[in-house]
Amino acid sequence: MHTVHSLGYAHPATKALTRRPEWTWQQSLTVGLILSAVGMIVSPMGLTFRTVRCSRIPSAMMEISCLQTAIDAFQIDCGRYPTAAEGLDALVDAPKDVTNWKGPYLKVLHNDPWGRPYRYVPPSKDKPNAYQLICAGPDGKFGTADDIIPPP
Repeated sequence: MHTVHSLGYAHPATKALTRRPEWTWQQSLTVGLILSAVGMIVSPMGLTFRTVRCSRIPSAMMEISCLQTAIDAFQIDCGRYPTAAEGLDALVDAPKDVTNWKGPYLKVLHNDPWGRPYRYVPPSKDKPNAYQLICAGPDGKFGTADDIIPPP
């Protein structure tokens, strides 16, 4: 008689028994997907909507960062920042009366994750190198506590 270890393996001194079949990575992936789907169906809808709403804020911050890079490239090429009249459209289409424009700096100007345009505030006389990009946030109103404004 062969002695079998509690994990299903034969004792080294005895004749080898066949091992229990192990899970393949495909089977593990399938089980993981099924559990994820069940979790999504069973989870309260409020939690799901809250997760979607909260994931928009990092997305807006990332888009603002991309806009900042494009604005800085515009400034390097043109020697100035876009004016208030030109706005962010100057990153996609060359403004009139601008030399050395090497854009487009963006292929498409996207709205924020809530479907509204970003607000561009050009530099002022007091701060000639400080522009501001603002996302109105979930409530859609500028000047409220949920506005997304990157640090200067």
